[in-house]
Amino acid sequence: MEKRATRYRGYLIEGQSPGLGWLIEAHPTQPDLPILRRAAFRVPNPSWRDAVAQARAHIDAALSLGAHMSAGTVYMGGSDRHE
Repeated sequence: MEKRATRYRGYLIEGQSPGLGWLIEAHPTQPDLPILRRAAFRVPNPSWRDAVAQARAHIDAALSLGAHMSAGTVYMGGSDRHE
């Protein structure tokens, strides 16, 4: 099983590829960042680059929404079709 990790905008993005696609988790590394409600999700695409792009889009959406909300859990964008 392949494992990879990267950082983006203060979040740690970790992925595991058990074969087809990626299991992705994204967690804040700083206390002032919002916790993502959908911090774990599946990306069916076999490319790590595409999986990270989707995780970054979720983080960007959460930070954009978080700017208009109080601290705490925020919506993690995207559809449930990744499950």
